[in-house]
Amino acid sequence: MSGAEVARSVAAEVRGFAVTPDNIVQLRNALAEATLLSGKLNLYGPQMVVGEPGQDPVSPDAAKSFNAKVQKLSDGCWAYVHALQDAAEALH
Repeated sequence: MSGAEVARSVAAEVRGFAVTPDNIVQLRNALAEATLLSGKLNLYGPQMVVGEPGQDPVSPDAAKSFNAKVQKLSDGCWAYVHALQDAAEALH
């Protein structure tokens, strides 16, 4: 799923919430999870790479492929964080 698809999915789910005075704080706290997730991504993101490949002819291409996939997943996570932050701000 692309980052844009993740953001649209989260936005659609948030629009489906029935916001009431009784659950507004709970919803806001759930969406505040974005702070925790972004902290983890900032902390561990630089480490989410396949390191130096072996000296064989396959390893450099394999490392590039794995790193591209990891970057795509990371981008999706960041899109999710941003969608949560936008939803939390709308609730605020």
